[in-house]
Amino acid sequence: MLETIITAPFTIECRETKIPEIGDNEVLVKVERAGICASDVQVYHGLHKYVTYPLIQGHEAVGYVEAVGSLVDHVKVGDKVAIQPQLACGHCFACKQERPNVCETLRHFGISSPGLFVEYAAVPAWNAVKLSSDMDFDKGVFIEPLSIACNAIEKGNVKAGDRIVVIGAGLIGNLIAQTARIKGAEVLVTDVMQSKLDLIKKHGIKYCVNTTQEKLSDAIKQVFGDQGVHVIYECAAVESSFEQAISCASKASTIVIVGNFKKPYLLEIPLLQRREIALLSVMGTSRKNFIESCEIMASGLINLEGLISGRFPLNELAKAYQYIDEKKDILKVLLDV
Repeated sequence: MLETIITAPFTIECRETKIPEIGDNEVLVKVERAGICASDVQVYHGLHKYVTYPLIQGHEAVGYVEAVGSLVDHVKVGDKVAIQPQLACGHCFACKQERPNVCETLRHFGISSPGLFVEYAAVPAWNAVKLSSDMDFDKGVFIEPLSIACNAIEKGNVKAGDRIVVIGAGLIGNLIAQTARIKGAEVLVTDVMQSKLDLIKKHGIKYCVNTTQEKLSDAIKQVFGDQGVHVIYECAAVESSFEQAISCASKASTIVIVGNFKKPYLLEIPLLQRREIALLSVMGTSRKNFIESCEIMASGLINLEGLISGRFPLNELAKAYQYIDEKKDILKVLLDV
């Protein structure tokens, strides 16, 4: 089978190797489609703090079950599955709270454990989540990023009628906005790139503001008046946007940090205290969020039009990264395995 390995920043090798054997409680998945995440790009650039080389990348993948271990009974050969990427212990404090995404001994496909940019992957049975037989693989590969959006929506306790602001209209911001809309919330999305705002309008988000042209505070006032905002999602991972989120947050509201910040940041804690603003964070996804993501994707309520920015065969992973580096409005690049 073919596998891709990043041996050093900006260096990808493709090689043939044996199809892995599986244990009694494992599943062999024939990977059909994989997605390149922003964290994969970080690894390619040598900017990920928790990665050592060489590494097989990839944590967003779907495919067919090729074989099952003797103790596996929830999937069978031929089933379509999405792979939940966390490798958790199952018994630490976080795991007992049903939050394996922050397990004390967490390993993660493609980051701290060999990943899914391969033709065949041997994964623990728990990580193989069955999909409906009619699930399109192009849709299925968005289940993992959508599950992060589901986690964010759960953290913000979003309900029908809530007023939501999403800062950053990249892939995750887009999916958070769409999921909040599905929940019945009113949604305002901001970005500095007009093309992303134009796309998210096509996805049913009515209020979109380019913050190079209008202040966030003015946009909130124009859209929601003096009613206040229930939740602000910071998806841009930019200090200036985080400052905007804090300064524009209503009293008794919530800020949820979703963007992947790269360095420490000084918080104006007294401002948070005096307004009693809840500050929460999102890292990956729980099992509940992953299952919910599968259900939402199967429902057809998520609009994926325009979210696929390019696609490459697995053996052209290096070309895929070059393509991403050359573009400025990439949302999701897929690998056809």
